[in-house]
This record gives sequence, structure tokens and C-alpha cells, in this order.
Amino acid sequence: MNVPARSCSLCSGPDAFFSGPVKSHGGEYVVLYCDKCRVGETFPDPDDALLHELHSTEYYRNGEGARFIRPVEWIIEGMRRWRIHRLSKIVTQGRALDVGCGSGRFLRGLRSSGWNVAGLELNDETAAAARKAHGLAVETSLDVFDDGSFDLITITHVLEHLRNPRQVLKRCAGLLRGGGIMAVAVPNIDSWQARLSREDWFHLDLPRHLWHFSEKWLLRELTALGFTIIKVRRLDFAHNIFGWMQSLLNVMGYHHNRLYNFLSSDDFDRGDEPRAVSLILSVALAPLLLPLSVVLTMLEAALHSGGTVEIIARADSEVCPEQSLNDMA
Repeated sequence: MNVPARSCSLCSGPDAFFSGPVKSHGGEYVVLYCDKCRVGETFPDPDDALLHELHSTEYYRNGEGARFIRPVEWIIEGMRRWRIHRLSKIVTQGRALDVGCGSGRFLRGLRSSGWNVAGLELNDETAAAARKAHGLAVETSLDVFDDGSFDLITITHVLEHLRNPRQVLKRCAGLLRGGGIMAVAVPNIDSWQARLSREDWFHLDLPRHLWHFSEKWLLRELTALGFTIIKVRRLDFAHNIFGWMQSLLNVMGYHHNRLYNFLSSDDFDRGDEPRAVSLILSVALAPLLLPLSVVLTMLEAALHSGGTVEIIARADSEVCPEQSLNDMA
């Protein structure tokens, strides 16, 4: 695959090769990395039709809104409740917006805890499940919301899917009341996981992930928008331990993300013998890789290089500063 010399889409600085090529969904993709921005960018840019397919409800979830087999969904539900508990210690109940709300189960939990909630999805198709299953108000554009109308905005592993991440962050900053909280979680391209496994990194997810952010980039962007950083979480046991485990299996040469795909609710081998063998070996090796994955997760978090990062920040005012974000890159 020939990759032409390119400039960073965020700061116009020179891009360097990071990983790839990766064959996925009928195409071949690489990740280019900007040392100035500390951001990776997927190349070539997938078209809108492919992105629509990759984010459709049929691809992501079954008819009940579940994404994984039932035991995994139980674990994820426990994680949702713990996250609501954590956030409730930082911000009092009020109005909350979840950007990329998916099935709506996180919003359902917030509502049960006394919050007035709203969600955002890519289009009416992806919003329909949350509207129907939980009776949630899910919109498809941030422009329908009034400035200064939310006390909490969450963007959890969504920013990397968006074509316009900076604009979304800036608009969300304007939607917060003074003192409101924004919680943003992304995979961290500067993590040990990413640096050691490269194109085999579980969280790379090409071409669905258009961007590959770092902790430093996200801190800089939120600070430029007038936020005060109140907490940086680099230790997410579910995302980071499994991220190590699946990345190590990928590096060992088994079918890419085979264990993860098995845990997804719609994945079947359908008589594919090589994939079945790869699954058996992945399941057999997973318990052996678990202790190593735990140790690596703890070490990378302690050294500020977690496989994923969540930044929780407080809006100092209801007015978003007009300073150019390009000047902060």
C-alpha cells in the first residue's frame, strides 16, 4: 500500500507512519501519527456509506439492544452503575447528556438515579432503539439543545468515531452550565498497548475509528476550551485488561480480535474451521494471559500510559472561549 506524504488534518504539521496496513471491510488502512498534535489519523478516510453500515444497529447490537453475550452484558451493567456512582460524587443531580448513547442503558441508569436525561446518536436509525426500549429523548444533532442547559455531558469512546471531534467538544462546552462537568473517555494511542502491538492493538478498530487520540491531546483541547481538569483516570480494568489480552492474542497471530468477536452477541463461525480453531486457542490462552494483562494494565496506568484514558473536567463558565484551538495544537 502506497501512502503519500500527508499533513496533519488538525495542525497541518507532517504526519508519520504509525501502524498498518490493516485489511478490513473491503479496504486497506494505515494510521498516520502527528508528533505535534499527539494524534493518529486513519488513512484513507472511509466513505459515509461504509461508516453508516459499521455503526448501524444491525452491526452493533441485537434486537434487544445487547452488544455482547449475556454474562458480558452483566459485567458491563455493573460497570455502568459504578460509573454513575463515581460521577454522582463529582456533580449533583441535574440534567445530563450522553453523546453517543447507543442502547441508552447508561442514560436509563442515570434517570433511575434521579437525573433528567437526553441522548445523542448519529441518526434516527441508531437512536430508535434507545427511544423505543427506554422511552428516552434521543436527538441526532447538538444544535437542538440550548446553551448552558446541562450539568453533565459524557462522551465515552465516541470521539474517535466522529469526523469533527474538535467541533463536538466545543459545542458540548457551550451546552454546559457554569460549573458543569464533562467526562470524555478515549483509547490512548500513546499507551504501552498501542506502542507495543501497533496494527494488532485491540482498540485500533479500523476503519471505524477515524482518530486515535492521546491523553496529552485531550488535556490540551479541554484546557483550551476553558475547562479545569479535576481527574484523569488511566486505570479502566475492563477496557484495559481485555485490551492487553486481545492485543497479545492478535500479536501471536490468531484471527484478529477473535475472542472479542466471539463475545459479541452476533458472532458465529458458521462452519469456518480456521476461525473455529483460532477461537478455541484464544479461549484456552485467555486465562493464561490474564495475570500478565493485569500486571501490564497496572504498570502502564502507574506510568501515565493507560490503554484508555478518561478525563473529567469542570466548565469554568457558560461561555466557550473564542481562542482558536489550532493555536493550541
